[in-house]
Formats: sequence, structure tokens, C-alpha cells
Amino acid sequence: PITVNDASKPRGGPTPDHQTHQTGMCCDLRVPRTDGTAPGNTTLHDPTYDRDAMRAMLSAFRAEPLVRRILFNDPVLVREGFCTALAGHDDHAHAEITAPARVVAGGDS
Repeated sequence: PITVNDASKPRGGPTPDHQTHQTGMCCDLRVPRTDGTAPGNTTLHDPTYDRDAMRAMLSAFRAEPLVRRILFNDPVLVREGFCTALAGHDDHAHAEITAPARVVAGGDS
């Protein structure tokens, strides 16, 4: 399962403890586990960290054109191009999307 840990408010606004969760375009994803339990309090250094599941999850996110950045510190997945390392991202992946084009009813975007 994909578990969202923290997300921006739907229309943005202040989000405690997050500098980049203000715009409504960010969410944090918990690290999947191999033991079948719900993700939580797991880091990439934990023996139950499921790299294959994280790779599949990040691959699915990367396939979406609006995803502009994923932060996660697994050096293998960084080397494979799925994410970028940034301090503080051992226990979750941070995903950001680009704002979609505005669609005006009956007109051009």
C-alpha cells in the first residue's frame, strides 16, 4: 500500500513543520515494508525496508508528467534516477507536482 504521511492542504496554506508543503502541490510518502505491516517509523536503513516496493512506487510517480521532483535518500534509487537525495528524507519520500494547466470551460487553457 502507498501511505501518505503529510500532504499540502488542498488549496495550500501554512503547514506546520514543512517549508515546501505550502502550495497544495506536495506530499510525503511513507517507506514500504517487507513484513506486510503498515508503513510507519521505517527508514531506508531498517531491515524491513522494501526497496523493490519503493522502486515500483517511485517509478509509477515518475511516469506521471506533472511530477517534477521526488526526494528520498536511498543511494541505489538515487543512482537509478528515481529520486534526489536531501537531508531529512531517510524515513519518507517527498513528492512535488507542477501545477496543471488551467482549463477554462468552453475556452482554451
